Amino acid sequence: MKILSLTCGNDISDLVKDITPEADLPKDNVQPPVLVIPNAISADLANSLIEYIDAGEGNLHQRTGSYKSRDHVHPPKELLEELDDKLCKSVLPEISKVFYNQITHREPYKICRYDARDEGCFGKHRDTIDPYLHRRFAMTLVLNDEYQGGGICFPEYSDQIVEAPNYSAIVFSGSLYHQVVQIESGRRYVLISFFFTDSDARPGKYERYRFGVERDVSGITLHSLMPSGE
Repeated sequence: MKILSLTCGNDISDLVKDITPEADLPKDNVQPPVLVIPNAISADLANSLIEYIDAGEGNLHQRTGSYKSRDHVHPPKELLEELDDKLCKSVLPEISKVFYNQITHREPYKICRYDARDEGCFGKHRDTIDPYLHRRFAMTLVLNDEYQGGGICFPEYSDQIVEAPNYSAIVFSGSLYHQVVQIESGRRYVLISFFFTDSDARPGKYERYRFGVERDVSGITLHSLMPSGE
């Protein structure tokens, strides 16, 4: 979505021939504007999520193709409640601090599995294409590292995979162009969701997506960004 050059001419077919293929476009290779939050969940909770999808419980959604190849399932109620309780303490305060947005809603969580045997991947896309304009932020939460290749990158900025340790949350604007690079070996497990605010939620339509818990910050007020020295 960046203009690299302008060309003038009278014949459209000649102009089309002059367009540089995407693969040959120069790369800035700069750090994409993403937030990495370490220790967003515990190892025990991550293992419970992996065990749930591997057990084949719930309504497993399977997709195999050259553009999108992955399995996903929604976590059961007990894991959903544990996730809400944990993420409202570990992830939402960081979003509020870094992006100055008060998250009130989330879409249903998805436990996702990318398998090398199925050439697990997800092609380049944005998460805010209509009718998903409400998706202010996307989250990818890393559940394991027992795989080779693959991972999330942001081609408008760099082809480099975003490095994040186990149990970290990668949070980014839903409008960012991104992809999940094909897995080479093993299985990659992540938890994903989309966050948004009261102002993004259409009245009556998204109330079922409201976070079930809130962090108790009553009585805590930030008067200054700098310590007083006392």
